[in-house]
Amino acid sequence: MGRGTDGRQRCSRLLLGCVLAASVCSATADAGARPQYCRAQEGLPIDGVMYPKKYTGLSMCQQYKECTCCNSTHTASMQHSLQSVFDANDFSAACRSVMALLSCRVCDPEVGTGHRQPICEKTCDSWLRACAEDYFAFTPLSQRLVPCDDRQVVCSPLGTLVDSGRELCMSAGYKVTRSLCFDGHLKHGHGLCDHRSVTEDEPVPTSSLFVAATLVGALMLAIIALPRMRKWLRRRSEYEEEPYLEGRGRRTGGIGSDSTSSLTNARQRRVF
Repeated sequence: MGRGTDGRQRCSRLLLGCVLAASVCSATADAGARPQYCRAQEGLPIDGVMYPKKYTGLSMCQQYKECTCCNSTHTASMQHSLQSVFDANDFSAACRSVMALLSCRVCDPEVGTGHRQPICEKTCDSWLRACAEDYFAFTPLSQRLVPCDDRQVVCSPLGTLVDSGRELCMSAGYKVTRSLCFDGHLKHGHGLCDHRSVTEDEPVPTSSLFVAATLVGALMLAIIALPRMRKWLRRRSEYEEEPYLEGRGRRTGGIGSDSTSSLTNARQRRVF
C-alpha cells in the first residue's frame, strides 16, 4: 500500500506541476504582450483591443502617424476640443503649441501602451513658461485647472494660479515624474512598431488568446488524465503486493489454494 500511495502522490504532484508551469508560461507571455496593446484612458477611448499602428489619416498629431495609439476619430475629437478653446480665448502661439503637444500625448505609442504615462516635470515647467500670461480657471466641481473658455466664469493668468510646473500638471489632472515620462519627444524605446510592419488594415494579434486556449487545453487534459493515471497506479500497486501476499500465505502455513483464494479476494475488494 505504501508504494501505491507514494506513486499516486508523485502523479498528483507531477500533474500539479504541469498545470502550474502552464499557468506561469501563460502569465509570462501575457505580461510580455499586454504592454504592447493600447490602453483606454482619458482622451483615448478604445473599444476592444487595439495595437499601435500606422495611421495616415490623422487630422493632428502627425508626428505619431508612423506608430500611434490614435486613429482619425481620436484626433478629430482632440482638434474639435482644442479649437473650441482657442476660439474662445486669444491664447499665445507658444501656449497653443504646448497644449496641442499635451493633447497629442495619448497618441504616443509609449504613452498609449502605458510605458510613459506620467508627464515629465520639465515638460510641465515648459507649459507654465509658455502659458504664464494666458488665462486659465478651476472647474467648479472637480477643481481641475483648465484653459479658459465660454463655460468658465472667472479666469486668471496661469502664472497667478500656480507656482510651479509640477503644481500646474497635477492641478490639471496629470501624474508627474522625472523619469520614464512623456516629454514630447519621439522615442520608440520599446520597439512597439519596429518589430513588424503594422498598418491600420491589419488584424489585431491573437497571441494572448492562443496562450489562453493552450492553458485551457492543458487543464482539460490534466482533468481527463488524472483518473486514468490513478487507476493505473492502483493496478500497479496490486501487482507489486502479490509476492508479499503469497509469501505471507506460505509463512502462516496456509496451503497454496488458500493463499490463492486470499489473493483473489483481496483483488475483488479493491475498487477502481
